[in-house]
Amino acid sequence: MPETKSAAWNAALHPRDRFGRFIETGAIVSLWSTPGLFRVRRPLGGSRVSVEPVFGGEPRTVAADRVQVIPALSPASALEREHAGLNNIVTSPNTAEEVAKAVDRARKAIAKVHGVPDVVPVLPVITQVDRAGKLPAAGEYLVSPSPGGAAEPVSLFISPTGVQPALTAVHEIGHVLDHLLLGAGRDWFATSGRGEPVHVDDDLTDWWAAVERSKPYQLLRLMQLRLRNKDTVHWSVIRHPSTGEERPVSVTRGEVDYYVSPREMFARAYAQWIALRSGDPVLLQLLKNDIERGFGNIISGLSGWYPRQWPEEDFAEIAAELDAIFAARGLLKGAQS
Repeated sequence: MPETKSAAWNAALHPRDRFGRFIETGAIVSLWSTPGLFRVRRPLGGSRVSVEPVFGGEPRTVAADRVQVIPALSPASALEREHAGLNNIVTSPNTAEEVAKAVDRARKAIAKVHGVPDVVPVLPVITQVDRAGKLPAAGEYLVSPSPGGAAEPVSLFISPTGVQPALTAVHEIGHVLDHLLLGAGRDWFATSGRGEPVHVDDDLTDWWAAVERSKPYQLLRLMQLRLRNKDTVHWSVIRHPSTGEERPVSVTRGEVDYYVSPREMFARAYAQWIALRSGDPVLLQLLKNDIERGFGNIISGLSGWYPRQWPEEDFAEIAAELDAIFAARGLLKGAQS
C-alpha cells in the first residue's frame, strides 16, 4: 500500500488559552480584564478566537492569550451530576482573590452536606456592582424580573471588603437554592413573603414554624413591635469587646424588617446549617463571631445587636427541619464531623 502522510500540525489552527489549554468550540471562557463569561464560537487562524457573551451580546474576536477556559463548564468536562449546580457558580480571573477563595470554601462545605443538581445556570461571581453608586454591604444574589414576572438569575455579588466572605458566600448560595431548587416550578423564591402575612411554600412550613419558635426570631418581632410608629429605637447597651467601652445600641425599622423576612431567615439558617454540618473550621469561627455579636457583651437589654444567627441550643430544631427538606429531595449526605 502506498504510504500516506498526515497533514502537518498547524499550531495556529489549535489555539491555547493563557494557561496552555486548548480552546475548543463551545467552551465557556473568561477574558483577561473583561467582566463576564463568554462562549467560544470557533477558533480562528493566527491565534485568534471568536467569542460571544453567554448572556447575550455581540460576538467579538480576541487574542487567544487573553482567554481562560473554565474547565467545569466546557462541553468535554465530566461533571459530577450531584454537584452540577455548584460547578455552575463560577469565578474568573477578574474575581478578587479573597472572594474566589471564599466561594471555593463555600462550595466545598456545601458539597460535604448535600448535593446540588443541575438547576443553577452559569452564575458568575462578581465583586463589583454599580446600582446608582450603591453597593450591598456584604453580598447579594442579583436577579432581574422577566416579562412574565419570574425572577431570572443574573450573578452573585460578594464584597471583597466584607469581614466574613466565606460565610457570606454560603449565605448567598442559600438564596440561590431558595430560588432555583426549592422554588423550582414557580419561578420565584420558596420563601416569597416579607412581613405579614408570611407566605412560604408548603414544604417549608415546618421549618418556618421552628424559626418562629426560636429566640432570635422572637427578639426581632419584639423589635418590630417597639418600632411600630418609629424609625429608630434604643435597644440595648453593650460593652465593646476590644476597648471595654459601654456603647448604646439602636435598631431601625428597615433593618429589622429585612432580618425578619423569611427569605433572609432562610439564607442565614442555611449558612449556619452548612457551617455546622460540614464542620468547616473557618465557617464555624465566623458563625461564632456573629452569634457573639448578637448575644455577647450585653450590659442591658435582650440582645447586643440584631440577632442574625442562632445560639447552638436554639438552632437544633431548625437544623433538623433543613435536614428533612434536603433529605426529601434525596440530596442530604448527613451530618459531617
